[in-house]
Amino acid sequence: MNQRIKDLWAKALRSGTYEQTPGSLHTIDGFCCLGVRCDLSRKEGNGEWDTYDGEAFVFVEGSKREWDLLPPSVQQWANLASACPIVNLEEGIKALSELNDAGATFEQIATLIEEQL
Repeated sequence: MNQRIKDLWAKALRSGTYEQTPGSLHTIDGFCCLGVRCDLSRKEGNGEWDTYDGEAFVFVEGSKREWDLLPPSVQQWANLASACPIVNLEEGIKALSELNDAGATFEQIATLIEEQL
């Protein structure tokens, strides 16, 4: 993973700027950990948010619309091969989105990103 993007992502997760929510990249209540990464990409001029159903948002890049995984351009921006990065834990391999939805904090996820991606 691109070191600059890794550092930026971990810092954003710890910043308190983003409220954490499960289930989709971005809702009216906040962001999942992958949604934070999409938002950082948006702030650098790649993609945008569009409303989906009045409560959730989709990340739009060209004709591609994503609501739960990283779009290809966001993957490429950070030099990741996966739309949903995975980490190794004692209990096995887990996707970051799965950890987010299961209640892992942004702080815990940021540490895993720094250590394993």
